[in-house]
Amino acid sequence: MKVEKCRKRFGVLLATAVCVAVLLMVGTVSAASWPDKSKILTMYVASGAGGGSDMAGRMIASVLEKELGMKVVVINKGGGGSQIGVTEFLSKSGTDGYTVLCANTPVTISPYMDPARKATYHLGKDIQLAVGYGFSPCAVAVKKGGKFKSLKDLVEAAKANPGKIKGTASGPMVQNDLSMVLLNKAAGVEIARMYFDQQGEQRAALLGGHVDAEFNNDFELIGGNKSGEIETLAIFDKTPAVTLPGVKTAESMGYNVHMAAAYGLGFKTGTPQEILDVVEAAVIRASKKAEMVESFQKIGLGVKVMTGKEYRAYWTGIENVVGDVVKGMAVKK
Repeated sequence: MKVEKCRKRFGVLLATAVCVAVLLMVGTVSAASWPDKSKILTMYVASGAGGGSDMAGRMIASVLEKELGMKVVVINKGGGGSQIGVTEFLSKSGTDGYTVLCANTPVTISPYMDPARKATYHLGKDIQLAVGYGFSPCAVAVKKGGKFKSLKDLVEAAKANPGKIKGTASGPMVQNDLSMVLLNKAAGVEIARMYFDQQGEQRAALLGGHVDAEFNNDFELIGGNKSGEIETLAIFDKTPAVTLPGVKTAESMGYNVHMAAAYGLGFKTGTPQEILDVVEAAVIRASKKAEMVESFQKIGLGVKVMTGKEYRAYWTGIENVVGDVVKGMAVKK
C-alpha cells in the first residue's frame, strides 16, 4: 500500500516537473525568436497627438522599425495625465512583447504616487522598464521685453505678491508643473499654477498678458526664443541645455531645482527579460548613429540612453521627488 502511494506521489511530482519544464521551454523559445517580423509592434503614447511625449514616441517608433525590422503602430490615448492611456495599455497588452508603452518620467509616475487619483498600476508590479532614450529639461520663460528680466525678478515679484504671479503648465503633476512646485519650495514663494491642455494655449496666455511665466520643456521654448517672442530665464537641470544657448541653470542662480522629462520604453510585467534586452540593445545601437541623433535634434530633443537598470534607478529617484510633493500638498490641505 505504501509503495503504491509513493508511486502515485512520484507520478504527480514528475508530471508537475514536466509541465514546468515545457512552460519554461515555451517561454524561452518565444523570447529567443522575438521579434517575429511579420507581426506589428503596437506602441502606446499616453497623451494626445502633437505634444512632447507624442513627438518623442513617434521618433523612437521610427528607430525601432529600422532596428527591429518590423512595423510599429503608434496609438495616442490621452487623458488623466497619462492615467487613461497607461491603464488601457495594461488592459490590452500581453507579455509577448508586441505592445510597448512610452513610459516617461514623471508623467507616468504621478498618477500612482497620488492616492487621490486611485491608479491601479505601479512600476514593477505592472510595468517593466526596458530602456531610456530621450531627455528634455524643464525651463521657465517670460514675454520678451516684459517686466521680468531675470529669474530673480520673477521670484522677487512672487514674494511681494503671494499667489498673484501666475505660471502655466500643461497639467497637474507633469514635469513642467513639478518644476514650478519645486521652484516655489526652493524660493519660498507661491507662484499660482495655471493649466492649459495645449502648448499653444500656454503661449497665447503668456503673450496676451494673462499669465506671467511659461514653465515648459526646453524644446517647447526653442521657437519662441528664436522668434523673439519670449525669453527663457532659467533651465531646471544641473547643466545648461544646448537647445537654449546662453540660458543658465536655476541652480547657478541659487535655486536648487532639477526637473525634466526622461523618455523611455516599458512592457507589461511578465514579459521575458530577453525581449527587454533586445529592445535595449536596439536603442543603444541606434543612438550611436548620426541618423537618430540628428532626427531627435530637429525637434529639440536630446538623445540620452539609459540601460533598463539605469532607467529604473532614475525612475525611483523621480518617484521620491513626486512622493515628497504629494505629501507636501496633503499637509497643506
